[in-house]
Amino acid sequence: MIAFCDIDAFYASVEEILRPELKGKPIIVGGSSGIKGVVATASYEARRYGVHSGMPIFQARKLCPYCIFLDGNFRVYEEYSRKFFNILEEFSPIVEHTSVDEAYLDITGCERLFGTPPEIGRMIKSRVFEETGLKVTIGIGISRAVSKMAADTVKPDGLIYIPEEETPEFLKSTPLERAKGLGKENRERLKNMGLKTVGDVLALPYNILGKVLDRGGLNWVFSLTDRGLNTEEKVKSVGRESTLYHNTGDVKVLFPLLYYLVERSVRDMRRKGYRTTRVVVKVRFSDFKTITRGKRIPATDISSDIFRVASILLEDMVDRFVRLIGVRLEGFVPASGLFPDDKKERLEEGIHYIRERFGFNSILHARVLEMKRNYVEDGDGFRLRTPSCSH
Repeated sequence: MIAFCDIDAFYASVEEILRPELKGKPIIVGGSSGIKGVVATASYEARRYGVHSGMPIFQARKLCPYCIFLDGNFRVYEEYSRKFFNILEEFSPIVEHTSVDEAYLDITGCERLFGTPPEIGRMIKSRVFEETGLKVTIGIGISRAVSKMAADTVKPDGLIYIPEEETPEFLKSTPLERAKGLGKENRERLKNMGLKTVGDVLALPYNILGKVLDRGGLNWVFSLTDRGLNTEEKVKSVGRESTLYHNTGDVKVLFPLLYYLVERSVRDMRRKGYRTTRVVVKVRFSDFKTITRGKRIPATDISSDIFRVASILLEDMVDRFVRLIGVRLEGFVPASGLFPDDKKERLEEGIHYIRERFGFNSILHARVLEMKRNYVEDGDGFRLRTPSCSH
């Protein structure tokens, strides 16, 4: 059995814990000033007005002018995320992290230690709430796809268990709109065939599905009954991005922020024991058009080497005013055994050690000093505008 665990309105919920006076109020994390930026998350009270993650802040303000807008503290969120995952790993040796607030657990065989699947779910919810104050929705089913679709039906703060023998009936009653991972085009093709539920799709012969669905759609079909978790590639990428305080088309203004984002990403990657072989840069222009460019590189965890590639990609991409930039590191290989005597590697290791002990901004590269003019330092780095982390 697979348990899908999802913290409810994660960022907003942490803000309510830190500031109890916000509880029960419409909260939007993503920007407290002006109209720039995007919604990182919204409390359920704010969602009632139609606000959702990824929505531009100016649109959220129109839908909910009385909402409380917060910049957010993403380093605090990361700490709560670590506590959450530490708890989950006490209940199963097989945990697949999918974001800062979601994970899948393989609880097969754990019944001997913790009881039935519903009992395990209740214990996880109780532990997370007692130790962090956060509420978690949990869906339990035969596969990742089933457990996630089940969880979506009981948010927020819900718990649902779909036994194997009840799975066919559950899928027959699950509309295609709830089929996460299917894709819009695949969904439309299936609906044009008169199919309405996930169960309808599973009833089709594979030779017909192969003609209708693309590879992503077929993978989704297989995921409905795939009982395993992806633990070999638990972390596929790490990245950072941030909206700018002022739109600009000058890459020289963008470079200090880009270097900072690279360094933060490298720190996350090094903590996980990897080096990167691919650098991806993301740019969102003032008209909200978003593009990405990537380049393969020799395996490295040296910030300056990664920045050199990222800066070239960024310079080639910027041809008008920009509102957001981001960097993502992919194609991980284990860090051990690669060029251990390299001088730059020893320097990077020393910087990493100092920052881990005394805080990120205890040692700054000259490239990012310019950020002191526009960004506030808050303990462990600069306070960015609508920053985000991913892994």
